[in-house]
Amino acid sequence: TMKPSKYSTICAISSGLTNLIVWTGYDAHVFIVESVLHSVNGREPERIGPHDGYYGLAVSNVFFMLSTVAVPILMKYLRCKWVLTISAAFFGLYFLSFQLMNRILFFTACAILGMAFSSFNIGFSGYLTEFSTKQTLERNQALAWSFTCCSVASSGVVNAIITTLNLQSGIDVKYRTYSDGEIRIFFGVFSLLSFIGMFMFASLPNREVRNN
Repeated sequence: TMKPSKYSTICAISSGLTNLIVWTGYDAHVFIVESVLHSVNGREPERIGPHDGYYGLAVSNVFFMLSTVAVPILMKYLRCKWVLTISAAFFGLYFLSFQLMNRILFFTACAILGMAFSSFNIGFSGYLTEFSTKQTLERNQALAWSFTCCSVASSGVVNAIITTLNLQSGIDVKYRTYSDGEIRIFFGVFSLLSFIGMFMFASLPNREVRNN
């Protein structure tokens, strides 16, 4: 049997790397989503309103608040890694909604995004406690988050590529504009990262250690 300290280290690194993949897509999307919505509104105002990004954020926050109360109830019936799996699936569904952009779908996706946040926060905190003891919790948390926070750097690389594609024809006075084709490709990649993370979360070890 693997020693608890070695097992917890493997779990911390595995979960941190999975977080890195999922959050790379999310962090990269944050940088361009305003310009994406502006681009769609400029071409077809009936699809997305000029202030729908703000309204969508409000919808996301409301559903984050509500689902933060509901997710702990779900954890009575599911292991934490499955809550994380659901979270990654929610992120993927949110990104997929940009393939067919319209107001109703966007607000629905923002509600799903709020639930993705709550299920990730609660699921990940719970998963850390499953394989950690009082002596190893701080170390494991630091190890997992050190990998997770690398998503800021990796998403920066992604954004550097995205924002320089079609540089001559894609820049106007205030915004980098995105065609429907670009939006589908970029958000398709983001959703792919989320679904890869979903399968990686599902594959995480879930043996509890003693005195956790």
